[in-house]
Amino acid sequence: MTFTPAFTWAYLRLSYGGKSLAGQLADCTKLATGYGTSITEGNVFRDSDRSATSGVRRERFEALIETLNALPRKHGGLLLAYKQDRLERDSGDLERLMEACDRAGVKVLTGFGEVVVTLGARTPARINSALGRGESENTKVRVRDELAKNAQAGKAHGRESFGWDRHYEFDPRTGKKLRSWETVNTYEADLLNSAARRHLAGETLRSIAADWAAKKVRGRMGAAITRQQLKQLLLRERNVGWRIHHGQVANREAQWPAIMDESLWSQVCALINDRRQPERGRPREALLSGTVLCGVCGAVCRVFTKGATRTAASRKVYQCQAKMCTSRSVIMLDEWVLGQVEDWMCTAEADRVLALAHGHDGAASLAELNRLRAKKATYEDRLFREVIDEEGFGRAMAALRPQIAAAEAAVSAVSGRPSYVDVLEADDRVAAFLELNHERRRAFIRELFDIRVGIVIRRGPGVFCEESVAFATRKDLLAS
Repeated sequence: MTFTPAFTWAYLRLSYGGKSLAGQLADCTKLATGYGTSITEGNVFRDSDRSATSGVRRERFEALIETLNALPRKHGGLLLAYKQDRLERDSGDLERLMEACDRAGVKVLTGFGEVVVTLGARTPARINSALGRGESENTKVRVRDELAKNAQAGKAHGRESFGWDRHYEFDPRTGKKLRSWETVNTYEADLLNSAARRHLAGETLRSIAADWAAKKVRGRMGAAITRQQLKQLLLRERNVGWRIHHGQVANREAQWPAIMDESLWSQVCALINDRRQPERGRPREALLSGTVLCGVCGAVCRVFTKGATRTAASRKVYQCQAKMCTSRSVIMLDEWVLGQVEDWMCTAEADRVLALAHGHDGAASLAELNRLRAKKATYEDRLFREVIDEEGFGRAMAALRPQIAAAEAAVSAVSGRPSYVDVLEADDRVAAFLELNHERRRAFIRELFDIRVGIVIRRGPGVFCEESVAFATRKDLLAS
């Protein structure tokens, strides 16, 4: 070979597959050795995870063009690449590269031959560029169609999700992945269901996320789960076993088990998406704001601040927000209600509420639904292993689908385990209640009790009129 370059550069690009950067560099090094030269690390330009057709700026390719344009005319040199489509798949990039190399006298060589950049002889390079562009577009179409097909079949997409564990089966001889499937991560699924019930009971997502952080609950990337991430976890259609593709439901019987009852999921989605209840600013400090009702007109009582006078400092009160019929001191009413709640914990009425909650939590229906879904997964596994044929699988599914539909309907008829059950099941109910944070106490009281304030009968500094406050368990919780 008579051509011995004084300067040698190499450009390496890895998009979303294909030969690794190290493999491309090894091929370029062999080419350089054949020309009696070598490649220094400073003359290697690498772009990783950069497609040449997506329009994303390739920083190192642009740096290569700048380097070539800065060379004197007819400077000479050798530019190496594994293939031409590693250099470019866009006619505009090709023209810029050929102009820069022709002006500087740089020869372009790949493992599959020379890329002629001399003016008047560029047609083969342009044809190869067009072919590469067409190949890229065909690949996009194939990938798009395959993703749509997988969505219709209910197959999972992307990395492992919070609430499930992913398992793989490999060929023992070749090591090739044969299939993957997902099972419920019971701990994470229970956390999500509990979070949904807590939010429906009135606790904020911010408070739940803080509670998870205190318990060292971590997401799939190892970081604490934020309020926004918790919101997205609760809104996922994946929770009820739906496969989504381009924002549309592609399959309502996905190939992973549901971890949340559909009615519970629908309720929490409706609450989160209700823009009339934005969760902004600081959490509410008053224990009963929005829970206490006016005993005169039935409106909700909110916290207001009474202005200071010559004889009294400013103070916060619960006041009827509709007609201002009644008002009570926030401090006094909160203390009195806490005492009433602690006394109620030891009554037979609390036991009755707990017993009725156990009867309505749908545990048996959910267990039956999970059993039928596991049976369906077993038939799918047998079909995959060719233990049964497609005709036998079809007969089995025809018998199983009505049973699954009936079980799903039974589960949807209940709203899941109420959040107050955890406190009522504790050995020391009062201690369990007092261990709750402020938001969870608010939710507990709001979910269980009906509190109404009427016209004050006794007045005076420091006097709290108990006779004008009605405190009772919600009637719907005591209905058999």
